[in-house]
Amino acid sequence: MYKKILLPTDGSGYAEQEVDRVTKLIADDGEIIILAVAGKLTSSAFQSRKNVKKVNEGLLNEAHEAVEKMVAKFDDNLKVTPIVKTGFPAETINEVAESEGV
Repeated sequence: MYKKILLPTDGSGYAEQEVDRVTKLIADDGEIIILAVAGKLTSSAFQSRKNVKKVNEGLLNEAHEAVEKMVAKFDDNLKVTPIVKTGFPAETINEVAESEGV
């Protein structure tokens, strides 16, 4: 059994398929960290700052919704910690895994 598991999610059904597997692998006193990473666009000559800001807010909202949806799939007796970050997904997932010691 594992004491701490990181479960990244993008809100897709593929990520949700891991709920049963993680539930079987976590120790009774373990922690499941649900992570969603919102990408971040920067403005360019083709996009105004206002439009980019609106898109980034939408991406961040989607990440929060994905985490909330995933957290709701776990039993209340499990320790589940939601985390939402902004950045490049692969790098951010690795950074969280290292900092959380999973």
